[in-house]
Amino acid sequence: MLAYLFLKIGLSYLKSSKEICMDRITESASPHRHLEQKSSLEILQAINQEDHKIPNMVAKIIPAIESMVEAVFEKMKEGGRLFYIGAGTSG
Repeated sequence: MLAYLFLKIGLSYLKSSKEICMDRITESASPHRHLEQKSSLEILQAINQEDHKIPNMVAKIIPAIESMVEAVFEKMKEGGRLFYIGAGTSG
């Protein structure tokens, strides 16, 4: 969602989509196959392992997030508005 927001507000601070982790991971084949053969515990552990990846990914783009926040803040001081639009699950 942050990557999409960066692109939609057109910030020039970002050099490429790779810089903000825009690999199309949701459009690739899932590494989690044969879920029907796994126990509930195995599935829950896999979900938990995936969840642990997010903080590290966010940490890598904190400077870009800071740039976006500062740019949006300046525009809002001038009367601008921020439209935060997303799709999918809320978290």
